[in-house]
Amino acid sequence: MYKVSIIIPVYNVAPYVTESIKSALNQDFRSIEYVIVNDCSTDNSIELINAEIEKNDRFKDITIINREKNGGLSTARNTGLENAHGEYVFFMDSDDEISSDCISLLYSRAKETSTDFVVSNFNLIGAKSVHIHTIISNTESLPPIESYFKRLWSVSACNKLYRLSFLNENNIRFVEGIQHEDYLWSFQIAKYAKSLSVNNKATYDYKIRSNSITTIAYKDKKIESMLYVLDNIYPDNVTNNRNGHHFVNFVKMNTALYILNYQGNRQKSYYYNQLRRFVTSCDCWNLYNLLLSLPYPLFYTLIKPLYTIYKWYVSR
Repeated sequence: MYKVSIIIPVYNVAPYVTESIKSALNQDFRSIEYVIVNDCSTDNSIELINAEIEKNDRFKDITIINREKNGGLSTARNTGLENAHGEYVFFMDSDDEISSDCISLLYSRAKETSTDFVVSNFNLIGAKSVHIHTIISNTESLPPIESYFKRLWSVSACNKLYRLSFLNENNIRFVEGIQHEDYLWSFQIAKYAKSLSVNNKATYDYKIRSNSITTIAYKDKKIESMLYVLDNIYPDNVTNNRNGHHFVNFVKMNTALYILNYQGNRQKSYYYNQLRRFVTSCDCWNLYNLLLSLPYPLFYTLIKPLYTIYKWYVSR
């Protein structure tokens, strides 16, 4: 039995996958199983991976699973989970990189603290973002669900070490067929975990590409996925949880900004009105609530210029 399984979904990442796989194979921790899930790549990503495997002494620890049809990131990750044998699992995107001591640091922290999962810091490379931030220092002092609501750690599934038995006991899997699936994944993790621990050193290079999900125009599925996320988080936070209210309002505001960048077949006001049904009763003044109480034409007039400046800022 391996101590750690690294799950790496692969889909058309040929320009980046060689350096990514090299970093995964270059770990100073030995007891690692590599579960690479080929989600029907149409480029030469798998050939490049095989070229790296052939010259690496870890080749016996590597399994490549070829899916019969493209299912998306959630499906590929779930496939990896069903084929993982490690005590812990670690998710890595196939266009990012990890430090050589990544797994050893996270595994040591997991064993030292006996927590259900470990979160680690990262380097943000490429476009800037005000939505993605490093770990806040008081993360460990709060219950996991409260630290999630307060956004003290990234919702990304990557760069965290999860005890596989914890995932299986609570039937935690990625919701398939949606985007922004990490919101719900991390919500489920935080909801069921008794505790988390932190590795403060940056162990992951999170690379934002110019054509990534964070920078391209939004189509129907992206907006509808965010509404689905709210549908599944909202019921747990409409009563007696101040931080939950704040979190729902934050996600609502982000979705409203996505709607400003929406390029689909519906009227933007349709999705905006769908969004406004998620009403929170937080007993404090809240800028998010104030802005989202505005009719869409007024919201658009006030926010669109600011959002345009922000998009220019992150892309330069």
